[in-house]
Amino acid sequence: MRYIRKLLSVLGAGGRAFVALVGITGITIVGANYTMTQGTGTDFGSRVVSAVHYAQQLLCDMNAPTTQCAAVVPGNTATTTMTSISVADANILAAMATATPAGSNAIGNVGTAPRAAQLSTTAISFSASGDNVALTRISGTIKVYRLAYTCATAVTQIAKNGTSIVLSGAMPGITSVYYPYEGGEPHFTTTSTNNFVINNSAAVACGGTIWYIDN
Repeated sequence: MRYIRKLLSVLGAGGRAFVALVGITGITIVGANYTMTQGTGTDFGSRVVSAVHYAQQLLCDMNAPTTQCAAVVPGNTATTTMTSISVADANILAAMATATPAGSNAIGNVGTAPRAAQLSTTAISFSASGDNVALTRISGTIKVYRLAYTCATAVTQIAKNGTSIVLSGAMPGITSVYYPYEGGEPHFTTTSTNNFVINNSAAVACGGTIWYIDN
């Protein structure tokens, strides 16, 4: 008891009041892991996690400290009007400025297939035996995304890239053809200097419509 009285006399009135408050309310005293000097009229906030104080801070713009302050929100609730915080990391900036090195792995074609409304359309008509130019190249590579036509009688046909590059096998007994638009890769593609050709095994009249891109 003698030691307690001596301790209370050293603490003074404020210290004795705090000790009494601890004893009455059961407040848990947590040892801080940093030292802070408090100025007159200044309050500091902290969160205690596993007996460690973590300082609470409000990050605000120096030019608009009362209206432009950062907040932590779930990613799916963030809006374009919220204040953002930019952090410049020298290593990240340097990595972003460095060109991606060339590699040997092919990742396939990267791009977006055209919508049906973006395709050009034209009528086709041919009847000669042998190679028939179904579509003449205008400015570049022809990509056929949809094709529909009928023939007067059955005939064997071959789709070709120009006159020398075969795009399909021989298709016997053709009286009608329909390649639908599938929203992906084209059914037939020519090189940049060739027309789209259909070879007839006999002189048979055929006609219909082709949907394509020429670029």
